[in-house]
Amino acid sequence: MRTDQFRPSVIDPTEFEFVAVGNQNIDEIIGGPILLRQQRELIESHMKQTGGTWSKHSHGGSCFICGAWFIYYCVFYHQKTNTYHKVGFQCTEKLDFYETRLLDSYKTSFKNALAQQKGKQNAQSILEQKSLGLAYEIYTNEIETDDRCFNQVSVICDIVHRLVKYGKISDKQISFLRDLLYQVENYVEYMSQRDAELNDVKEGRYEIRGTVQNVYCVDGDWGIQMKMVLKTEDNTIVIGSVPSNIISAVEKDSQVQLTATVVQKRNDPKIGYFSRPAKAKIIN
Repeated sequence: MRTDQFRPSVIDPTEFEFVAVGNQNIDEIIGGPILLRQQRELIESHMKQTGGTWSKHSHGGSCFICGAWFIYYCVFYHQKTNTYHKVGFQCTEKLDFYETRLLDSYKTSFKNALAQQKGKQNAQSILEQKSLGLAYEIYTNEIETDDRCFNQVSVICDIVHRLVKYGKISDKQISFLRDLLYQVENYVEYMSQRDAELNDVKEGRYEIRGTVQNVYCVDGDWGIQMKMVLKTEDNTIVIGSVPSNIISAVEKDSQVQLTATVVQKRNDPKIGYFSRPAKAKIIN
């Protein structure tokens, strides 16, 4: 039977000062999520200021009050004894130590960080199996790329991000990644060859006929959008959102016709962006 002054039946919550929150499994996450690292720094700073130490009273488990085992906990400072206590969330809530909203936010942050790490590990494994490990290295900024490859790198990162988030990648996305990585690795050669082959994009609103080079998705402010890259009969490249009436049928090598407003890409007249597509149809 416990006789210490911190047992549940005699403890006085008013004597405790909240310091931070913590997690027993922080080592599961490489580096730990930002919130966890911040909380750990708060604890270290507070202990340095007070010169206090962890309480050494016998409690029989993880929680310094009830002795139960836990994953998430709060750290409290007891000024009278100059000691620090790890208190499980259940005791924290029952004793009305602190707002439960912070505790819920903390648990959500940790779970999200753990899920993201597992997603990254899964994405890295899948990409390496497909000989696309370079895509993951670009996504995690492990290698430097030519600044002129900004568009290719942006699309690579978006595809890998979706793989991390959803855990799967389509054959079309894999093929597209291969093309993009080739462009990144052989940028000067690729651009020289491309410029020699393509005409400048004409601006304005007009009918476009061309072959789909690639189809990919972008997860942005407007939600998930499907984009397509068209090589037109005028020997230009235009990019834009897939019209809704052909979205279920369009794929690489589809022959597409539509009317849209086209503008040149800034500093690159060989590439254009189309918007407000109408009268879209697949013609092959």
